[in-house]
Amino acid sequence: MEYHRTHDLLHVKKLLGHKNINSTMVYVNLEQAVFANTNDEFHVGTTPICLNLTRKKTGISFITFFGSWAVKMLKEYLVNRKLEDEEPIYNVSSRAVHAYFRKTAQKFAGNFKGRNPYSPHSLRAAFRTFLSDHKVDPLYIEYWMGHALPEQQGAYINKSIESWRQTYREQAELWLTSPQFKMK
Repeated sequence: MEYHRTHDLLHVKKLLGHKNINSTMVYVNLEQAVFANTNDEFHVGTTPICLNLTRKKTGISFITFFGSWAVKMLKEYLVNRKLEDEEPIYNVSSRAVHAYFRKTAQKFAGNFKGRNPYSPHSLRAAFRTFLSDHKVDPLYIEYWMGHALPEQQGAYINKSIESWRQTYREQAELWLTSPQFKMK
């Protein structure tokens, strides 16, 4: 894991081919969750995993979560791999990710004009849509997405991480988890 080894955010951003430091921060948070120490959420089995992020675009700090099914898939992926400190979990550039999403979109949506319906940005929009459609508190959705909240509303989201985790588990995770990954 490169950040774990170098602690150089710009080096990791360049290595991964990210244009946006926020993409790199998601990677760094995930890396820290996986490799920080054996008492962390990943190793203890706490799910969903809390990610403390800051949006570069706005400078807004917020938390969001790496869902239970995604943690399960990551653990399955890592089970037979011996990663060295300098080795990324997934060695893929942002360009390759966008190409994969475009190929997936063409497979399922055919030829399309305009924005790729399967782009990372579209998935972010889908996050909001799924939660809104299932009546999750709009304030929570805005917070989990790292959007600016009016000061008077910000006072209503002052919760502990465990409280946020429980809220996410009860109100969001159910709607964001594909049926084949639902925990039994």
